[in-house]
Amino acid sequence: MHSLCRFVSKDDLIQIIELAARLATRCETNDAIYVALGNILPFQKFIACQVRPSALSHGLKHVFNLGYPQEWLACYNKLGYHRIDPVVNTSAEGLIRWDQIFQSITPDQEYFVKKAAEYGLMDGFSVCHRDGKKLRVTSFAGKAISTHPRHAAVIELISPYLQFASESLDLTDCDLINLSDREMSVLHWVAAGKTNWEIACILRISERTVKFHLGNVMTKLNCKTRSQTVAKAFNCGILRL
Repeated sequence: MHSLCRFVSKDDLIQIIELAARLATRCETNDAIYVALGNILPFQKFIACQVRPSALSHGLKHVFNLGYPQEWLACYNKLGYHRIDPVVNTSAEGLIRWDQIFQSITPDQEYFVKKAAEYGLMDGFSVCHRDGKKLRVTSFAGKAISTHPRHAAVIELISPYLQFASESLDLTDCDLINLSDREMSVLHWVAAGKTNWEIACILRISERTVKFHLGNVMTKLNCKTRSQTVAKAFNCGILRL
């Protein structure tokens, strides 16, 4: 890390400190955080989470997602991709550059890399720290992000704050969430990317009724945005492929 510090400017440090303060409060939307991160780094997708390497499936917990495809995360959890993910299974800690770790992988891991590439997850960095049976991971994906040492230095500096934000998320007790059949139907179509008007047409109900049911779902999941609601529903196992 010390060898990378020379690539970080005073302006970089000021932006990192400002973003760290915003992450500490978690009073802003994910979209606002995404924009703030984008002002510092040329990334496309970001995720911070904990991984349970020993879990057979649903190995991701405390997921703070900014741009990772929901379909990919659902597959990752359901199929237990953490068991073959080269980043999770490396013995290295700290900053990990994907293109370097992908140079020496098993056939199973090669399959994983190809599947990840289908979702635009081929180039990027991860920062990993092990804590007993848990692995804390923050990852930035995007071709432009892997082109300059400054990006690696900024990622290593900002990752602890992003990981803190993921672990300080309000974790609703998933076992206590009880959605009605209509709420599940609305949630399913929201996850499919449909608008309220489109859902109303599909379910043959009014758009106002769609908003009512979606509002109930967001309240039960303690979420403020549609994307956050879908992400938590997948994380809790309410939505599955």
